[in-house]
Amino acid sequence: MVKHDEPLRTNSNEKVAADLLEIIGRVPGAKVNVNADSGFGFGAAVQLSLVSNDRQLLASTAKTIRDRLAQGEIEGVITPDVTSKPGKPELKAIPDRARLSDYGLTVAEVGQVMRTMYEGDDLAKFREAGREYDIRVQLAPEDRQNPSRLESVPIVFKDG
Repeated sequence: MVKHDEPLRTNSNEKVAADLLEIIGRVPGAKVNVNADSGFGFGAAVQLSLVSNDRQLLASTAKTIRDRLAQGEIEGVITPDVTSKPGKPELKAIPDRARLSDYGLTVAEVGQVMRTMYEGDDLAKFREAGREYDIRVQLAPEDRQNPSRLESVPIVFKDG
């Protein structure tokens, strides 16, 4: 690591974070988090987190912010970068509790069935010639990628 006699920038981490929040905090529909690192961790001294349900808009906004910072929008910011992790699609199931009750089901039972459908369950065993094999029960990969498949899966059969 190279030690410099003069500071590379004139603003403190906290000042840069405050300036970022002031400029970026006006993005409609965005959840913005800016942290000024105290020097006891990994990563950059100032980190900015953006969250959105629109992945394309999020990527475009992050790139615009990075480009503006690289062009000197805030004095003292050097080598701005964008890092992102690929998101996982998420399916949110909201149970109709009254309807479940009519069928004698609980939210926990529905949750267990959904977990089995997507993660699988290997409680079933196949035994042959003194050997035992796990049988994983779960939806086929193509069905796990199709949210409408949930509409036709029986949860449980009670009373015939």
